Amino acid sequence: MHYEFEVLYGQIDNYGGGRFQSHEIQTFLNRAQEIIVEGGYSKDRTDDKRFFESNEKTRRELNELICDANYTGGQFNTGASALHDNAVFAEMSSNFLYSLKEDCTVQYTDCNGETATKMAKVKPIKHDSYLMDINNQFKKPGKEVIWRMDYQGDSTGTIMHELISDSDTTITNYHIRYIKRPQKIVIITNVPCELNESVHNEIVKIAVDLAIETQKYRLAQKGELQTNNIKS
Repeated sequence: MHYEFEVLYGQIDNYGGGRFQSHEIQTFLNRAQEIIVEGGYSKDRTDDKRFFESNEKTRRELNELICDANYTGGQFNTGASALHDNAVFAEMSSNFLYSLKEDCTVQYTDCNGETATKMAKVKPIKHDSYLMDINNQFKKPGKEVIWRMDYQGDSTGTIMHELISDSDTTITNYHIRYIKRPQKIVIITNVPCELNESVHNEIVKIAVDLAIETQKYRLAQKGELQTNNIKS
């Protein structure tokens, strides 16, 4: 990717700015990788062409970033930060980026007074929704649906998922499948791109576009960018 960047950049650089150093190329490649991941996952795109799992291509692009995590009762945290008496915290991995699928195993007492176990859906909610619906018997969490809210737990930026049930339900397991943050591309020590090879050329092209914009900005700051040199 380093070599392909230099070849492509050399072909389209019209500003005479010279070559970039390896650490600069590395920065462009990593930013381009972030753009691919963000664009591939985003649900906000109206054309739906890059939304994760919308088609085979986008699934393959981020396939290497899919991870699984399971949390049992002994791994849950509790504390003064909990919004509800029946809330527990699950600490996400340091590479956690976006949730794909979540569910909980819960225990409760059935109508015969016996302890029962079942799988419950997990519903991400906003904090204002919590305030509005926590006492609403038709919307509040329970054995059918567990609420999940995001919480940044400490100064290191650790992401916590706060899981909320009702007083009759105990969360015994939390399972989440998620997109992880891709490892940084490092040219000097040859740390490669984790994304599928099918998207590597696209990353290089985006990185070159970023480099061209950076070069234009640098030359403009120096007053060296002439109008007739700008390629439309």
